[in-house]
Formats: sequence, C-alpha cells, structure tokens
Amino acid sequence: MSLPGILLCIAYGILSGVNLFFCAKENEVWRKRTKPFCLLLLLAFVLVMDVNAYFLWIALLLAWIGDVLFLGKQKKIFVGLGMLFFLASHAFYIAEIAALLPSYGAEGSFALWAFCMRFSPFLLVVSFPLSVWLARKDWKIASVGALYSAVLLCFISSSIFGLIEGLEAGFWMVFVGSILYFASDFFNAYTLYGKRFRYRELFIMSTYLVGQALIALGFLYTK
Repeated sequence: MSLPGILLCIAYGILSGVNLFFCAKENEVWRKRTKPFCLLLLLAFVLVMDVNAYFLWIALLLAWIGDVLFLGKQKKIFVGLGMLFFLASHAFYIAEIAALLPSYGAEGSFALWAFCMRFSPFLLVVSFPLSVWLARKDWKIASVGALYSAVLLCFISSSIFGLIEGLEAGFWMVFVGSILYFASDFFNAYTLYGKRFRYRELFIMSTYLVGQALIALGFLYTK
C-alpha cells in the first residue's frame, strides 16, 4: 500500500471513530456534520489505490449521495431517494464483482448476471412483506424498500457466488462487509418508524462504516 493510501486509510479510521463518538454521545449536530466526510475519505482511498476501479468508485459515490440524503430521514421523501441511490450503489458493487470474474473463468461474468436475473424476482417477493412490516404499512416506502432489499440481497448472493467461483481470499472481506451492510440497514429500517433505542445511531454507523471499508478493501485486494 502506498503512503497516500495508508494516510487516507488512517484518516478514514480516525474520522469514523470521531463520528461514532458523537453517535455514542447522541450529539446529532456533530454526528451529521462528520458523517458525509467519512465516505469521501474512502472514495479518495479507492482512487489513490486503483484509478481503474470504476464500478467500485461509482458505487461509493452513489452511497455517499445516499448518506447525504439520509441526513434528512425525518422526511419520507429523503428516505425514498436515499434508498434509490443506495440501490444503485449495490448494483455497481455487483457490476464490480462481474468485472472481476472473467479473470477467474471466461463465463463467470455472464453466469453472475444470469444468476441475478433468475433470482431477483424471488428476492423481491421475499423482501416485500418484510418491507411492509418495517415501514409500518407505508406502501410507498415499502415498495421502494422491497426493491432496495432485493438488490442488497442480490449483492450478498453475488458475493457468495464470487467465493464459490474462486475469487481470492481477500474477497471474504466483501462478503462480510455486505452482511454488516445488511445488518446496518435492517436495524435502521426497524427503528426508523418504530421504537427508538439508545445507541441506535452507534450500531447503524459502526456496522455501516466497517462494512463499507471491508467491501472496498476486499475488492481492491481481489484485483
């Protein structure tokens, strides 16, 4: 790892720690002020490490826009828009997996997209009742949430597919990161319109920030 990469990685860890400190203190003002800059540092880290990781970079950029939109999650319009940007982010993560597979087998990329197309309708059907329950029967949010959940589950499934296809050991970080991402989103949705828990933001952001870092590192070290 180059010196700029090391410094950006350290900066991401420090700023993430600062954000989690404000989450633990339930200081909403500084939690919101520090949150968007965490992913910007991760974006810069990816750019320094590999300028050709286009899909990964776009995925993180879309997730950053989702982060900014979710700062206003008291309003449902920002929740819906945020989920759409996160949905697109997961789609680009899947595209990054597909881009890695040809070097491990000529038909790997095609097989992944065929897998996603075949199982996405099933994942959507499974996700919809869960989304309705999490959104407290708010059908508009539930519909977007079901689509988002289906793509997120497809990303998790794609990471398993990549491991089965023989991607390098570093790819385990992508799989673990996708699980942490799901845990963060599930708890976020569960508490968004229901009972609030103490340290809610601490759990959401810790799993999210670690998950994003593992996904980025996993992709970079699988190349």
